Amino acid sequence: MNHQTVTHDFEHLACFLPGLLALGAHTIPDDYLPAKVRERHKWAAEGLAYTCYIAYADQKSGLGPDKLGMNQGTRWVEKLAVWEDGGRISVPPGLKEEGPLKNRKERDYALHSWGSYFLRPETVESIYYMWKTTGEEKWRERGYEIFVALERHARTQYGYTSVAHVDMDPVRPLDDMP
Repeated sequence: MNHQTVTHDFEHLACFLPGLLALGAHTIPDDYLPAKVRERHKWAAEGLAYTCYIAYADQKSGLGPDKLGMNQGTRWVEKLAVWEDGGRISVPPGLKEEGPLKNRKERDYALHSWGSYFLRPETVESIYYMWKTTGEEKWRERGYEIFVALERHARTQYGYTSVAHVDMDPVRPLDDMP
């Protein structure tokens, strides 16, 4: 909410949540986290982690924006209920991976302002936790993709800098290190 108005913004800081859900589903004993809830937490972790990753992979630079404006859609829990009532055919809603979309017009979100990247660790951290909790190599590879983009676009002579225009190559370095 923003001044009592619902928004459909997705901020990079929210990308800590997939790691939190994955760690909880992986470590909390069954006495405290029933199987159905654990399953939903794993699905939510995977879907959100993929959303965070794809926000990077979609950009020409390979770096993710700090904030996205998401197109309004149906709530995940509502889609999940329909999927479960329909016999759980195919993968759960939100877990189908379609790959990066380099054409902005095909995406279901828009970049805010300059599409800036502020060296935030949340996405890479969640991707790391997804790799450690699932053992799936794709998560390690995704983390490496982001590392390569970071080295290419944000590294400076004395450290790293934030950048603007993540959907351009080259990006515009900012005189800023938050």
